[in-house]
Amino acid sequence: MKKILFVFLAAALIFSCQKKEQNIVPPPDTDVVFNITEVDPNEGLRSPIDWTCPTDDQGNLLEPAKAYIEILINGVSTPFTPAVYYLDGKLYTQSIKLPAPETGTTSYTITKFFLETSDDVMIMATPATGSDYSKYVSKTVTFTFDVSAFAKAEVPVEVLCFLPEDYTNFGFNWFQITQTVVREFCFFGDICVKHPDEYLSSLYGTVQPPAGECKVDMSALFKVFAYIGDTTVPGNRLPNSPFTNATAEANYGVGAPLCVQYPDNLEIQGEVFTFNLYILVKSGDDFVYKYFATFNSTDDGPLMDIDGNPVPDVDGDKVTEFVLGSCNYSDTDVQFPPYMNLPETCTLMIESIWAPAPVSGDYMDAIITGITGSGYDLTNGTYGSYCFDRLTSISVRPHSYNMDIFSSLYPALLPAYLQNEEWDRVNWLINHLDDYAWGWSDLQQVIWKLEDPSWGGTPYGGCSAITSVGLQMYSDAGANGDGFVPMPGGWAVVCFVPTGTPPGQQNPLVQTVFVKVDP
Repeated sequence: MKKILFVFLAAALIFSCQKKEQNIVPPPDTDVVFNITEVDPNEGLRSPIDWTCPTDDQGNLLEPAKAYIEILINGVSTPFTPAVYYLDGKLYTQSIKLPAPETGTTSYTITKFFLETSDDVMIMATPATGSDYSKYVSKTVTFTFDVSAFAKAEVPVEVLCFLPEDYTNFGFNWFQITQTVVREFCFFGDICVKHPDEYLSSLYGTVQPPAGECKVDMSALFKVFAYIGDTTVPGNRLPNSPFTNATAEANYGVGAPLCVQYPDNLEIQGEVFTFNLYILVKSGDDFVYKYFATFNSTDDGPLMDIDGNPVPDVDGDKVTEFVLGSCNYSDTDVQFPPYMNLPETCTLMIESIWAPAPVSGDYMDAIITGITGSGYDLTNGTYGSYCFDRLTSISVRPHSYNMDIFSSLYPALLPAYLQNEEWDRVNWLINHLDDYAWGWSDLQQVIWKLEDPSWGGTPYGGCSAITSVGLQMYSDAGANGDGFVPMPGGWAVVCFVPTGTPPGQQNPLVQTVFVKVDP
């Protein structure tokens, strides 16, 4: 959903934001409210002109609905657009939050202040210092005010009625120079969890309505980090980013989408805006926001996914709706595979050599150790495992490997040499093994053939020649497995890759071992 807000800004204006330091306690914020006086220069014969105010087509005075305020924060002009309201005949803005020092005060500078209608028409403004109309107000832009921690600030501001033809009298040399459109994309999501009670201690259970309750399908709590241009440049993060629905004002994700605003300078073509989505999920026994997707848009173009495809709008509501998991029956705009609560690393040692494993009965036993913490879907222990890349070797006991752990349901996060493999067909197969009278040799041969269709299935690595059962399994996986995602209660492959493997590596150095885990 895109709402368009036309604002005329100075050509030199740069939308940016201050770098948010990581791993430190942030300074407190303070609430700032602007107390607005509407000055009529005709009163007291102060004005030699017949002062007029903007009206609609029927001659009715236009009413302000919101303020547009630019405040210098660390030298960067940062816009705020609080609503305005009358209280006892006096005009006020909603409060905005500004960082305050832990002790003492800090000063902020107002560089622009004007009022707009709900239709984005500018109708009142504070004149600039030195302008023709500056004599009618006691404070002109720019002006400063002080804030301190834990003390709400009320800042008096005076405004005059504004007509576009008077912009030079207000000193607004920017008014007809740069046109910026504040646009927005809106997001709403669901999260599917296999054990709802495990989420009771998170925000899903403690504050999301109805509090004290978690279900298999809940409204997702998430953050969107928004950038203009290069996302690696800290100053390119947009004001108010990250946007989040994990607040009381957003009703903790229930009932309405999260809308992310971004400024599109019409005089700059090819501006790229990037939106990184992080969803609150369980990690071990903790709850963290984890990265799931990147979207982008160029100028006023549509929202695109990371592969350059337009994000669909299935129900035509102009809201990008996503589901994390597979508990939904109807199609959604963005479908994420089930999330697996996996540790990042482990130590892996192959116990068996060729014969079916004495513990698992699969191709070989994988002994996993070194996982610290609890609550994961994968723990220390012995797992039946299979080999994926037939022509790459792996050492067995007593040699061990430090491994990074990946879900095959998110192949884009795997190293390059594994990203385009048939993980969906492998996952289909391990979820349909009950349909076949199979043995470990059949399954291993089929996996090798899925990795290399030219493989003839001859005896290899302790496996007998591929059987008619194996050939049927291979054929069925090819016919049914493309795009497969396991349903709740199913299985998914978890892969182990040597720690430190570069994301762009094109060939494996160690055989890829995998086990199956309930996602």
